Amino acid sequence: MAVDTPQVQRGIAKWTFLTTFIIGVVTYLLGAKQFSFGLVFGVVLSVINYRVISVILDVAFRTASADLARVISFASYHVRFWLIVIILYIVIPRTHYLFGVGTFAGILLPKMIMGVYVVKSTDEEWWARPKETDAQPDEEIHKPVMKKKDEPDMIRFPGLDFDDRYKNDPRYDDKG
Repeated sequence: MAVDTPQVQRGIAKWTFLTTFIIGVVTYLLGAKQFSFGLVFGVVLSVINYRVISVILDVAFRTASADLARVISFASYHVRFWLIVIILYIVIPRTHYLFGVGTFAGILLPKMIMGVYVVKSTDEEWWARPKETDAQPDEEIHKPVMKKKDEPDMIRFPGLDFDDRYKNDPRYDDKG
């Protein structure tokens, strides 16, 4: 089961909410109120970030040309990190240090839960598979790689590669 399916995304959201709620209540009752507020702030910031970026990419893929959609995908992938950094740069210096630690934990929590889903849904030990380069003879490894001048670079950007909705769309087919 792929991590980008709606069923898995709902599971990640559910477990993120449940984990945030449990950790937040426990730390609040133990007296670390700033940490629990920061944890909730970090999770909400991550969820809003992913939601806004997915809406932007969905609109871009439906309305823009293939090249423009790839550029928007590439730019939004890198811009979302800097948006979080800017928000944290403005918010954290005005708060308690525990709020900053909680925010950092809240940003990492959805990623950790997503990692659990990735490991859980992997059928085989991907780290134990031999590399493709290990199976090749030595003379093939040392051949210079030459590319024809008219052959495209096949540059792919995040967001476009992993979205099943656009795999069958001829506008995004690099082979034709």
